[in-house]
Amino acid sequence: MTIWTPDLTSHSGPRYRAIADAIGEDMKSGRLKPGDQLPTHRALAYALGVTVGTITRAYQEATRRGLLAGEVGRGSFVRKETMGLVDFRVDPSRADAFSFNRPPILPEDASAIGESLQEVGRNPELGHLLQYPHQLLGNDRARGAAATWLRHHRLEVSKEDVMIVAGGQDAIAASTLALMRQGDAVAVEETTWASFRNTTSIIGGRNIPIAMDENGLIPED
Repeated sequence: MTIWTPDLTSHSGPRYRAIADAIGEDMKSGRLKPGDQLPTHRALAYALGVTVGTITRAYQEATRRGLLAGEVGRGSFVRKETMGLVDFRVDPSRADAFSFNRPPILPEDASAIGESLQEVGRNPELGHLLQYPHQLLGNDRARGAAATWLRHHRLEVSKEDVMIVAGGQDAIAASTLALMRQGDAVAVEETTWASFRNTTSIIGGRNIPIAMDENGLIPED
């Protein structure tokens, strides 16, 4: 196991994110090498004076960024593959940073996407799928599949409760226009999706920003 304690003095923001940032920085500098085993959650928590939960979140965040690989019963290891160290953080200097609708693509993701597109291309129903749906709420099979997926997440719905839309922005716009009336107010995160403001302004609605911390909305506000 690698004896590793990150230097967090230059990092601001939530501790778990700072630790994940430090892992990436130390991989770039060579302080952490591919295959190195990181300290246990408890050992690193003690060394940094934080909770074990903070270390758990930090390792999960680093894994999400493609920096670490966890092995059940063994611990967390620096990934051996060259991942390009994708930076998932938002650059605060970019005013349009929240307007992107583009996920970071890691090498293994690109391969999986390519295989999926080939499979779609071989589907004999491809021509049908490229047509506009005859049903107002969307393709019946797609609605049934969506309802099945939602039930796995403990939402008791049938396909009659599901509407297929063009994407997240379309769904949020439809929901907002259905629920709001002119002059209504809606509480939103202090840092929120820019297009939501545009959606509510269409019908003369008002957005009221609610203060946030690292866990999201602050209920008292």
